[in-house]
Amino acid sequence: MSEQVSETEVFEATPEVVFGAFTAWGGHPASEMKDAEILDGAQHEAATVRYQMSAFGASIKYTVRYQTTPNTLVTFDLVESPMLKAMHGEFTLEPISDGMATKCNFLVSIEPSFPVPRMLKRRAAKTIVNNMLLSLHHYVHDTD
Repeated sequence: MSEQVSETEVFEATPEVVFGAFTAWGGHPASEMKDAEILDGAQHEAATVRYQMSAFGASIKYTVRYQTTPNTLVTFDLVESPMLKAMHGEFTLEPISDGMATKCNFLVSIEPSFPVPRMLKRRAAKTIVNNMLLSLHHYVHDTD
């Protein structure tokens, strides 16, 4: 059974800036990220990306397919991973403060390919969301 985590965050940047930051595939990896390779597609568009990261003392490779609706929505689904059976995510952007800020909703669900206690699945999903937020904060503020 999959575990789902959601978070909401407000960025003091336009939806265009936040969308551009989020869809810079591999351009702003989290500290655990070792490598990101675009297999097809392009920056800021639908793309398939292979990642390699360190988590829980192991090196993990996985491939994700992103779909985008410019400045409003990014979804992603797992293509391949030896450690995950399924992963799905949604990142929605909503302009606030007359478009000068953006409310972002993150939703991530994961299902490992092996039995894992629910608490650890939730922790892994939360780690994914927190790494996305941290990386996005740095990237958005570096491009202001």
